[in-house]
Amino acid sequence: MQTLLFNTTKKEVKLFSDNPHTSTMVFMFTDIPTVRMCDGYYEVMKRDELNDRNIPVLRVPIHATNMLIEK
Repeated sequence: MQTLLFNTTKKEVKLFSDNPHTSTMVFMFTDIPTVRMCDGYYEVMKRDELNDRNIPVLRVPIHATNMLIEK
């Protein structure tokens, strides 16, 4: 099971192939104001300063992903 680590202070998301302490980091995103729960997946939203809006950059299935939220 993959792990999505969302740091609300740094506004950063890291996706790990398994446990964040023992596995490989697959993706890392910065400038992430929020991670939304949608129809069966977590949606990572990145801030688009040019157009003043949030755009999705990653979707991962909830059933295969643990999400950890830290400050």
